[in-house]
Amino acid sequence: CQCFEGYGGDACECILQQCPVGSNGQECSGNAAMGCDECGVCQCDEGFVGTDCSCEVAANPCPNDCSGNGICIHDDSRCGVCSCTDISYTGDDCSCLTTGCPVFDNQVCGENGLGCEECTDT
Repeated sequence: CQCFEGYGGDACECILQQCPVGSNGQECSGNAAMGCDECGVCQCDEGFVGTDCSCEVAANPCPNDCSGNGICIHDDSRCGVCSCTDISYTGDDCSCLTTGCPVFDNQVCGENGLGCEECTDT
């Protein structure tokens, strides 16, 4: 394809952009040997993820491997953070059993509560 000015990609699907700069001041946080494409997407080295390749998966394991009650998230905003997949569990490592706690809109204590007294570690 011959893209209009300011557009790139195989099918002219993106606006031409600079590579994202990480908090260390380097393009793709210095973790993309292949750099980034014309659309500003970093080609992160193995073991690194995120828009700017700033999340090192091995250096940011999830606490307690999410206790088997969640999945470990590694992305732009959460690097090594558990996302509890079983609503019966909560906490940083998804180990806090919430049986008996009130649930609203699929969240323990809804979005406006801090926790539940009946929540105990297993």
